[in-house]
Amino acid sequence: MAWTQLQKNQIFEAFWLTGRPRCPVDQAQLNVQKAHPNGGYTLTAFCPRCSSTLKMGNTEDPKRASFRAWTLAERKQLLADYLKTRSGTCPVCRAKVKMLCTASAEANRITMLCERCGAASVEHVLKEAPCAPSPILAAEPALVGARQWL
Repeated sequence: MAWTQLQKNQIFEAFWLTGRPRCPVDQAQLNVQKAHPNGGYTLTAFCPRCSSTLKMGNTEDPKRASFRAWTLAERKQLLADYLKTRSGTCPVCRAKVKMLCTASAEANRITMLCERCGAASVEHVLKEAPCAPSPILAAEPALVGARQWL
């Protein structure tokens, strides 16, 4: 059975909120792939039980009309979240924010990017807030000390 547009929108939203959407028909874990063609993104999902499929891109995002740049207060909160937990949630669309810490002699640069809505910011913090590797990257010695997406 093919998914309705409402079900497709729910799958799309679940991907950005949890990263692991389930089939609205049979609750099976969906196989999802994200591609980045031409500066945007496309999600492709497949249900291994009922064989329903989804292909939606950033131009079809149900929340696209509400996307905007982060406010100064939101950027400050994301930076505080990074310094505390090394992660953050986009205040615009609730997707996980990718964070890259780059060390320099004067200050560390924290680059924050939401892949879903495209909001981004670069913040500079004092050396007292070091670039710490994420638990995933810490397991790979070759990556420690390099630029690190968290």
